[in-house]
Formats: sequence, structure tokens, C-alpha cells
Amino acid sequence: MLLVIAKTLKQIIAKYINNKPFTLHVNNRYLLAGMTAQFPAEKREEIYGLLDRFYKITPEKFAEEMNVLLGKDTKKMLEFTSYSLEKLPKDLVDNDEYRRGYTELQEVFTSLKMLNLKNEYKIVFDPYIIRGLDYYTGTVYEAFLDEDIALGSISAGGRYENLTGYINPKKKNFSGVGGSIGLSRLMFLILENYTPAHTTQTKYLFVNFAETIKETTSLMLDFAKDGTCVELYPTADKLGKQF
Repeated sequence: MLLVIAKTLKQIIAKYINNKPFTLHVNNRYLLAGMTAQFPAEKREEIYGLLDRFYKITPEKFAEEMNVLLGKDTKKMLEFTSYSLEKLPKDLVDNDEYRRGYTELQEVFTSLKMLNLKNEYKIVFDPYIIRGLDYYTGTVYEAFLDEDIALGSISAGGRYENLTGYINPKKKNFSGVGGSIGLSRLMFLILENYTPAHTTQTKYLFVNFAETIKETTSLMLDFAKDGTCVELYPTADKLGKQF
């Protein structure tokens, strides 16, 4: 799914937004759950919320607020968020959730490496990606324009193992993946950058007077027969207004 999203975004951005570079940022909810399991339970939701706001505040503000939440344990979270995928320790936290998240993350990036042989798409591990909805499990991602992260994500999604259970408790074991593209944010950039080839195709505009509408329409149709693009002013207003 990640490569399908990446390919679709690349096609849209190449055609309409001057081929601006973008990156898919990937994380794992099991990894995060395992990492935060060492902190008081009442703090975990706030930690998730702060991680989710990282790109909306300064690094200094992030560290300051994390220190308010965790005190002397702040160092553990800041250390975790500093790791690249290659340097992320397998046993940073000794619990099953962390190990599962670590394993899934490695498997995902191994598959991406095999499928993205030409490195057409930039996809990175990002410990700040959280996806606020509770039904996400395992892999989660958000896509950002490299030069305009403040715009927010232009695509997001992930894996959910028990989403069907929210609808029907008897079918809670069905899993799936999903992703969306932020068309409203992309349209903002498209309209900002895109200049249409023609502002109008009308060659002749015919004025509209009630007393001569039959003759005007007949003349207009004669022009149109030759393929000339013509238009009739929609209402019989004063001549000055029609012009």
C-alpha cells in the first residue's frame, strides 16, 4: 500500500505542483506502545499527543513539554526519538510489544527496499508519527512535502487489526490497511501553482437585445457552424453592462 500511495502522490505532484519532493514517514504503534509501557499509564496518552505535535512546535518546546510530563525519564524518550532505523536498538525496552513493533518495522522496510529498487520514493522511519485514531495497530505513516512540513500531512493511514470489531464484535479478527490523500491541502497548492492554458475559448461575444434576439441567434449559429466558439450574453441588460 505504501508504494501505491507514493506512486499516486508522485504523479499528482509531478503534474500539478512543480514536482516538489515529498517523503513518507513510517512508524509502528506496537513499537510506541512498548516504548511508553515503562512510563505511568496516565501519562501515555499525553506522550502520544506530544509526539503528534512535534512538527507543529519547536524541538526545544517539545523537549520542555516532555520534561514536564516525564521528569527524569525524559532522557529515555528523547533518546528513542533520536534513532534512525539502522541504529534503533532491538532491545531498547524489554517487553513483547516493543519487540513485535521492532520486528514488523524491519520487515516493512526490508520489503520496501526490495520493491523500491530504483529509490524512486523516499520513505523513512519517523518515531514522531503516531496517527491519533485508536483503531490503528502496527504500521502507521504520514506523507509530507519536504519543503513545506508546516502544511501538514498530504497523505496518512496505516494498519488496523481489529477495526471490524468496532462495527461487529463477532468479526473482530479481520485486519486491513488503509490510506487517504489530503486533496484539500493538495488543491490549495495546485490552485496556487497551476495556470490554465486558456482563460477563455470564446472568440465572439454577442450582445443580447430582446427586440433582435432572433436575428442575433441566427447570426451566432452561422459563426458556430464553422467551428468558431461564440457566446451570447445571458440577459438583455443595458449595452454598457453587457460590455
